[in-house]
Amino acid sequence: MYYICLDTNAWIYLANGMEPVKLLHYIEEQASKGAITLLVPELTVEEWERNKVNIKKGVLKELTNATDNFKRLTKAISQRTADAFEFLFTTPDVFAIEEEYFDNITRDIMSNRKKLEEAIEKNIESVEKLFANGRTIRLPTTDKSKLQSADLALDKKAPFLKKNSFADAVILMAFCNYLKENNITDGMFVSYNSEDYCLKENGNKSLHPDLQPFMDEVGAKFYTVIGEAMNTIETILSAEEMARIREVQEEWKSHFCEVCEDNRRHSELFFSEPFEIDNENEDFEPVSTDIEIPFKDLERRTPKTLDLVKTIQLAQCSYCGTEHYLCQKCGSLNCLWDSMYNDRTECEGCGTPYYFDQTYDYSNGGALEIRVLADLKVCQGCNNEFEDLSDSGLCEACEERYGTEQ
Repeated sequence: MYYICLDTNAWIYLANGMEPVKLLHYIEEQASKGAITLLVPELTVEEWERNKVNIKKGVLKELTNATDNFKRLTKAISQRTADAFEFLFTTPDVFAIEEEYFDNITRDIMSNRKKLEEAIEKNIESVEKLFANGRTIRLPTTDKSKLQSADLALDKKAPFLKKNSFADAVILMAFCNYLKENNITDGMFVSYNSEDYCLKENGNKSLHPDLQPFMDEVGAKFYTVIGEAMNTIETILSAEEMARIREVQEEWKSHFCEVCEDNRRHSELFFSEPFEIDNENEDFEPVSTDIEIPFKDLERRTPKTLDLVKTIQLAQCSYCGTEHYLCQKCGSLNCLWDSMYNDRTECEGCGTPYYFDQTYDYSNGGALEIRVLADLKVCQGCNNEFEDLSDSGLCEACEERYGTEQ
């Protein structure tokens, strides 16, 4: 028996086609056989009810946008081709042939709109039948789950690193608490919400260390793709299909301006390709902790070091002009306010210290130099961070204090 909890976004992706529909059918089949028990938090049902009306609208909007973009692109291509042929051979009929070809493709796309609507409606109906299935276990929002979530929020731990994610925390706590109370050790939790649940390093995503102990305690596994979770039960998707799903996930991931994100029709961000920046930590060697410390009340501490982040991505909101950057260590989106230029600026997700050096070379239209600042060093006496320490690994105040005591 497998106990599986899907976050709200996972159910939405099963309904809107971001995940292959055969996964939804597989879950239906296994749930009816009793091979899978679905754990559905009450908060998930509430979020589903609020969002299901937008599932079909979102997909159809994407289809319309894609079709409009295709029309604009093909019109430009066809016109350029016609211009070239007219210039070289004076055969304008080529333009008409190409335009007709592209028009046929556009009509084929739009002719499937009705089929797409019907398919989404059927998927929504299947999801809601699973919610109502007698074998499905509803997880109530308990005081215990709320208190655990409040503790995470007060300690500023995941999933509260970037925004108020109380519902996300309660859903995960409800899942873990149910498994613990019923001595279940083979649970699976699936969520695409990697921004809140996951730690991202070197392009990889894993459950955040703040949350991992809750899952370890009950022997549960965390997944960011439904197909990956289902494949641990039975091979439903091939390696090629899994790779394509992950590729689509990245393609569909959108970022919006933090200043005018409510106006998402105009505020989507399109980031540059990663480009190299300087990292002052490349030549940095932490203060050695092998030095004999002569003071009996002074504990030996290990200085922390930064991963060498060497690239960054930038984007500017086309609506309000605000600059943004994507941290290449954790993948966090950061707004670059005017006050952040020419000063130490830390990534909201992982704390990596950046410096955006804004200079004005009018002959070249201005320039922006970006670097990662040298890691602060941990004083072996007070455990505070400083740019410079003595040879003994002490800050000025501790050096004076312990020197006096000696």
